[in-house]
Amino acid sequence: NLTAMKDYYENCPFPTWIGYYVHHLQSWFHQGTVAYTFLVELLGAVFIFCGRRLRQITFIAYSLFHLGILLTANYTFLNYNAIALSILLLDDQALGTFARLRLPQGDLTKLPVKLWRKITAGAFFTVYLYVTGFLFLATVGAPLNKTPKFMWAPVVWTQSFRSANRYGLFAVMTHRRHHVEFEGSNDGGRTWRTYRYKWQPQDTAQAPRFMAPHLPRFDWNLWFATLSTWKEYPFVMQTAMKLIDQEEDVIALFKENPFEDNAPEIIRFPLYRYRFTELETLTSKGEYWHREPVGYYAPAVTRHPETGKFVLIPNE
Repeated sequence: NLTAMKDYYENCPFPTWIGYYVHHLQSWFHQGTVAYTFLVELLGAVFIFCGRRLRQITFIAYSLFHLGILLTANYTFLNYNAIALSILLLDDQALGTFARLRLPQGDLTKLPVKLWRKITAGAFFTVYLYVTGFLFLATVGAPLNKTPKFMWAPVVWTQSFRSANRYGLFAVMTHRRHHVEFEGSNDGGRTWRTYRYKWQPQDTAQAPRFMAPHLPRFDWNLWFATLSTWKEYPFVMQTAMKLIDQEEDVIALFKENPFEDNAPEIIRFPLYRYRFTELETLTSKGEYWHREPVGYYAPAVTRHPETGKFVLIPNE
């Protein structure tokens, strides 16, 4: 229903300050960008096999598409890679036009090509598109069980090569942005101190930043961890154990160490929901984010006083 982009800018792993303002644009803009995404990625997949003019149009449309992503969100080096690959759609003449370069003259399309080569190349790409098309439909769960088995034979033969999978890094748009934090205490849980992140939104008055092509792996994986349970992302609990042990390499993942004087005895994991503020709130209070507590991500962790082993304790 063309509403995915209403959630996108707010809930992507690392939005930018431009993404904050784009988030507040009218609904028709968000619906248009969804339509543009389908247009570029679906028709573009066909146009890259067509004439040079359509390939040039695809290059421009595809580059603008990824430029929009680069301006509104941080997906590390992925968009730069995609734009670099799309340059292969341009021939020497087009590159000379776009980059104003003096390249060797000559039109390769006028070179004589034997008919059998054209037939061979056409047959190869026909089979390739057929196989990868069926593989793609299979990965997204399309109801293909009524298809004759002989049509599935090439798919079965090539499936182990994993040449097709879900189309897109984020196949499903998330509707909520949750953040897990690390809070420690060394006085039996009477007072708690928060470990500050380097990249994840935490200070509600700090504007979303640009960081691509840098990949902050720790903060990046924390975003993914909140999409599931702590048991499926054990590194969250392991990080807390290392913080209790005051391991410098793990402490360095955070912006600062709130326990320089004494190690924490217990670590808990409060969970917050983050949302962009309205433009009026940004003007009056200077806050880009609104956050509200929604419970805890996992049980707290501490060392057993007698055995010295790490144990989990329920949150109060």
